[in-house]
Amino acid sequence: MLKGIDPLLTPELLMHLSAMGHGEWVAVVDANFTADYLSQGKPVVRLPGHSLERVSKAVLTVFPLAADVAQPLAFMQVCQSAEGHVTPAQQSVIDLAVAEGLK
Repeated sequence: MLKGIDPLLTPELLMHLSAMGHGEWVAVVDANFTADYLSQGKPVVRLPGHSLERVSKAVLTVFPLAADVAQPLAFMQVCQSAEGHVTPAQQSVIDLAVAEGLK
């Protein structure tokens, strides 16, 4: 057993995160995202019943946002919404990133 690891981070997820290299990215999405279709052979790890903020917080404990890119955090636009519209779930992740000193 590892100490200090968020219990939400499954062995499978930790394995995939540790195997990632430069230029690869993690997508934390909701159940409506068609991950199986769009993953194109990339691993898909499901954590059902957890919020976007909770999963993002867990992942950020072991996987920092890239400091060498202009936009290390991005969101899909909500269909039929004004440009710049942010959902409460998206705002919670933005707030988390700001609180952690991430941008």
